[in-house]
Amino acid sequence: IGRLAALLGGWAAERVVFGADAVSTGCQGDLQMASNMALDLVKETGLGNDRLFHAEHPESPGPGFRTRLADVEAQAVAWLTEAESLALRTLEAERALVDALVAKLQQHGSLGPDAIAAVFLAVRGGEVRPELQLA
Repeated sequence: IGRLAALLGGWAAERVVFGADAVSTGCQGDLQMASNMALDLVKETGLGNDRLFHAEHPESPGPGFRTRLADVEAQAVAWLTEAESLALRTLEAERALVDALVAKLQQHGSLGPDAIAAVFLAVRGGEVRPELQLA
């Protein structure tokens, strides 16, 4: 769930900062990757809620496959819902850090690893090395 939550992080951050109605289309690729990962975990690795199974497209799809496909999709949706909740809870719990990163992004346009580290240290009350200070 953690990896799915990480993939949903940008989308979740936009929801936290701008609200659910103002999420941009820029997160579409992340949403697609998370959806594909969840589906692949069920279809390709056999991971599921109650049992292990391998869902393949049979030679002649019948009612059983359609039922199984619904199970696959339901499991993927459940994991994505749980991952969304984890991402949102994490960002809300770290709201001061999110707001500080947003402020620096608005000020500078983009941030490299050192600038991000400086924001983390500043918000956490740690000492920021001079070379990491933002101008």
